Amino acid sequence: CTSLKFSSDGKYMLLSGGEVTWLVDSFNGAIVRGYRPSKPNMGHLTHACLTPDTAYVVGGSSAGSLHIWHTLQLPPELKASAAQWAGKEAETALGHIVSAEVVVKSDRHVGPVNAVMCSKSTMLLVTACKNTSFWIPDI
Repeated sequence: CTSLKFSSDGKYMLLSGGEVTWLVDSFNGAIVRGYRPSKPNMGHLTHACLTPDTAYVVGGSSAGSLHIWHTLQLPPELKASAAQWAGKEAETALGHIVSAEVVVKSDRHVGPVNAVMCSKSTMLLVTACKNTSFWIPDI
């Protein structure tokens, strides 16, 4: 682990710095979900953070790409079957690894992304390698 961040409400920890970035329950240590790049040539995640509303995980990779995932929303392939699952199977579905990003950007950084931060008061995301990039979403 090279990065550890808490969610703004303190419910979750985000552990990154390997093949998978893990979202962990802060109170009981249970793995909630894992996130990894969808393509093997995108490198491993070096640094990640949660948006202030905990709706998204934002991660930078060793290949210089930026990845964004929905934090707790089940991916489409599990939505249909999740309603039928109960008990232990539902827990397994919630703890699985997600590789379907909402957004992937691979044209901003020339080297590994070493820092990713979300502003707590504005819709601003900052990433850095040798260069610093400021990201403002199109609304």
